[in-house]
Amino acid sequence: MFRLPEPHENPHGKIHYIFGYGTVGCIPDTLEVFMSQEDAIEFFATLFDDLPENTLRRYVRELSEFWRVDMPVINVAEISECDCGEPWIHSEDVDQYQIQEWLDWLDEE
Repeated sequence: MFRLPEPHENPHGKIHYIFGYGTVGCIPDTLEVFMSQEDAIEFFATLFDDLPENTLRRYVRELSEFWRVDMPVINVAEISECDCGEPWIHSEDVDQYQIQEWLDWLDEE
């Protein structure tokens, strides 16, 4: 049986990056957490790889520069920084192995 770990500290103050996408003013349709801003942007590009190339490039540039991109039909994609000790709580779907990876990452110097 899988058990969540005890509350964990972030002894080294490591920043992780939360990616959210959805309708403005609503709970995000997509919510994931990454160890780097670059990984979050890559996830965004993969999520929307069916967009025209010029549009996707513009969105990636805006997300990289402003950490937010407003998309058609009142949708928005954002990246936020966080330094909590439990990054996995920001992800929609997480398993015990991913939690262990996060714990190991937080404890690294």
